[in-house]
Amino acid sequence: SWLHLTELLFFWFLSLTGSVVCAVKATDEDIEMNAELHYSLYGPSADLFSIDPYSGTVFTSAALRRTEDVILNVHVEDAGENPKYDFTTVSIRFQNVSEFPEIRVDPCEVFENSPPSWVCDVLAIDADSGIYGTVQYNITEGNMDYIFIIDPENGLLSTTASLDRENIPEFNLTVEAAELDNPLHKDRATVIVSVLDRNDNAPRFAQIFISEVPEDAPIGQTVIQVTSTDDDTDAYAGINYSIRVIAIPY
Repeated sequence: SWLHLTELLFFWFLSLTGSVVCAVKATDEDIEMNAELHYSLYGPSADLFSIDPYSGTVFTSAALRRTEDVILNVHVEDAGENPKYDFTTVSIRFQNVSEFPEIRVDPCEVFENSPPSWVCDVLAIDADSGIYGTVQYNITEGNMDYIFIIDPENGLLSTTASLDRENIPEFNLTVEAAELDNPLHKDRATVIVSVLDRNDNAPRFAQIFISEVPEDAPIGQTVIQVTSTDDDTDAYAGINYSIRVIAIPY
């Protein structure tokens, strides 16, 4: 018997377990059991593939992600009393299949009242190469009044205007990265932009406070408690009170 490869092989760069790779075929000039052939694999790459022992169809045994060619050793043997056998090698060449990009985002923060400037980087990771790995960025949701822009080529996110934390402390943007050669291959991510505080607000009394105290009140008696608010946050919202004597003309 002798083994014959029936087709030239080009195999996907990324494949699921159980995918058909190719079929090999051997011919035997004998008849009956002496012509009944059984196929098997051997060698370093045999654990990556399996072969139907009767049809010679080769399948993947695992999800494959490779760039170098694989040499697969195939053995065939007949079922006669004195089995005859043959073997050959099959060269499997991997082709690139466009995979989906995956967006990764750094923490995005910007100080309020800042001029238009860079905010953060949006990065799409694509395992493909060449044109398959080139993506284009776009903001699809949450960009009210077009306050933000993103560089379509490198994913740099920037502001177009000064922001006011007391007005909007946080923005939720939806950013999309799509492959140029296949726009259906895309990923989306929520980018949260936090607006950081500056000490740009003065404390305010909520009302005019009026109180009375008897003339014989002892020292240290509570007269009134005043309160105020500050629209800033954290340390900028801390308030210290003091008394300033203002002369009231009569």
